[in-house]
Amino acid sequence: DVLPTAPEDVLPTAPEDVLPTAPGDVLPTAFRFDVPFRGEPSPIAPFLGKATLVVNVKFDDPISREQMPGLQSLLSRFSKQGLHVLAFPTDQGWFEAEDSNTLRIKFKTSYDFGQYPTAVVFDKADLLGGNALPLYRWMSAELVNPWGLARVTLNYEKFLLDADGQPVRRYPRRFPPEAMEADIAAVLAGSPLPPISPLF
Repeated sequence: DVLPTAPEDVLPTAPEDVLPTAPGDVLPTAFRFDVPFRGEPSPIAPFLGKATLVVNVKFDDPISREQMPGLQSLLSRFSKQGLHVLAFPTDQGWFEAEDSNTLRIKFKTSYDFGQYPTAVVFDKADLLGGNALPLYRWMSAELVNPWGLARVTLNYEKFLLDADGQPVRRYPRRFPPEAMEADIAAVLAGSPLPPISPLF
């Protein structure tokens, strides 16, 4: 369940590898990115909510049985207030045998996850290396994980974005979704985040 750790898989961190930020440029935001959906690059804007969780998923990873019901529970509680959960599968690390459309069906039938635009499984894409999704290169450079690494290293790392599309907190693989409730409620209310949970 560990994504590749070879040197060439380390995400670039130079600003020019993410988005230009020359003087006068608008600061990067998730709203500026496209994402792969149903075989085409699509603007991410329609998929973003007042609070958005972005998570790299792997259907056959055993931890899916813990993480996916937890994410679905968060949606049940907060989707009407504006929470969206965006799932990004990848073949990097442990190979995901199914194609993207089949994965969408399996996540829906197994976890009832899949409701446009609040709960979406995107097409499989690279999250590491030179072909990594620009969205992931940017988010990873903005917020390192609890071990100080920028690149995504494990399945089910989670990024919380605010209403402006800015990443405000990053959660490691085993961080339970139910422990995110206070953070999500704060983002939905436009309030400061509570202190970082000891579960980090």
